[in-house]
Amino acid sequence: MRPTSLTLVVCAVIVYSNIAFGWNYTGHRTIATIAYDELTPAVRAKVDAILKAHPRYEPDLLGEMPQGFGEPERFAFAMSGYWPDIIRSQNNPMHFAHHKPMWHYIDTRFQLPDWKPSTAPSTAPATTPSGAGATTRTAEAQNVLEAIEQNRAVLRDPARSDADKAVAICWLAHLVADLHQPLHATTLYSAQFPEGDRGGNSFIVSVHRQNQNLHAVWDEMLGLQTSPTMINYLAAGIRSDPNLRREAMPQVSKTDPAVWRQESHELGRAVAYRNGTLVGASNDAVRRDPTTPVPPLPQGYVRDGESVALRRAAQAGYRLADLLNAALAQ
Repeated sequence: MRPTSLTLVVCAVIVYSNIAFGWNYTGHRTIATIAYDELTPAVRAKVDAILKAHPRYEPDLLGEMPQGFGEPERFAFAMSGYWPDIIRSQNNPMHFAHHKPMWHYIDTRFQLPDWKPSTAPSTAPATTPSGAGATTRTAEAQNVLEAIEQNRAVLRDPARSDADKAVAICWLAHLVADLHQPLHATTLYSAQFPEGDRGGNSFIVSVHRQNQNLHAVWDEMLGLQTSPTMINYLAAGIRSDPNLRREAMPQVSKTDPAVWRQESHELGRAVAYRNGTLVGASNDAVRRDPTTPVPPLPQGYVRDGESVALRRAAQAGYRLADLLNAALAQ
């Protein structure tokens, strides 16, 4: 099959990158850039103004902007989609007040017939990296669905400050993207993973002869690029692809995040886990014995995953724009 122009864009993004941030960097910034270009001019101006009130606008949202890059507002919005991952670091002054591990995912069970729980299923965050640190528990949002609604309410509340709304925009840009990644809404429970595989974080596969957890494989499906020029190129390529244009995906009009969750869960089951036939090693087994055989991903797996990731990125970008356009229309 002859590669499409967009496939070549994705390949270029992967080949010319040195840092592997994946969905947590390339993906989030790409989705946010798609959304930014889908905002109405009036809402885009509001978003630009609100984000400038962010408590860490310059160090966090503009800190990595290359010298001479001529669109600081565009760059800041792209980085807003990644900001909730920036504050995973305890070195960030906003970590302890704003880092919410449970907001990034919803633990939707994919249970195989051989599953027999040995203990209560784990509720460990599917996206929390080791060393991320603890966060203050709240009685508020406990998963990505609740967090989207909470932050949307902040954005609509005339009594909230622009600083609060700027943080809410960052969370909305991030969470809408997260909810469209299949393994943020799917956790495998089986005899091999009786307490769940934490959204693929405990499911180890071999990729190009390197061991990698399945969640990371999906985080990286949109590439590993850090250049804002390449991010803009990828976002524009997605928006212009005949199969990924808004007009080609009428389901984009579905505004209920619960529907987005169900879409991701179905893709997680059917594509990410191949309906339960995907074979991997458990992280615990590999940690106990580094010689544990780790199965390679089957032929065509990454190709199928890239196709899903591109479609989900487009849907997430369009839906994020629609959410912001509706929230800030007046």
